[in-house]
Amino acid sequence: MLIILAFIILFHLAAAILLFVATIHNAWWVVSPPGRDVIYADLWYSCNATCYPVENSHSVEAAYLQAVQATIILATILCCVSFFVFMLQLFSIKQGERFIFAAIIQLLACR
Repeated sequence: MLIILAFIILFHLAAAILLFVATIHNAWWVVSPPGRDVIYADLWYSCNATCYPVENSHSVEAAYLQAVQATIILATILCCVSFFVFMLQLFSIKQGERFIFAAIIQLLACR
């Protein structure tokens, strides 16, 4: 049982780390043609020597981009909340009860 608990804690931490890295790191894609300056792009900025916002990211045509940004941030927040709820339930519920509330929040973070 202790091994399962350790794996659940590792799962929560790994999910949070992956979400933070994916949200914060600014070099998701390298979009430069061969022989030219290297240009990195993500959902917020396009960078070479200097960074500038992605074109039309605040327009109606790029509403999908804003939805993806909001989903990433919401997933990161829900993952952290789920970990804290799990730790609270770990020390507050009686032995044999289930972690339903933490599981629901974690499932919402994965959606």
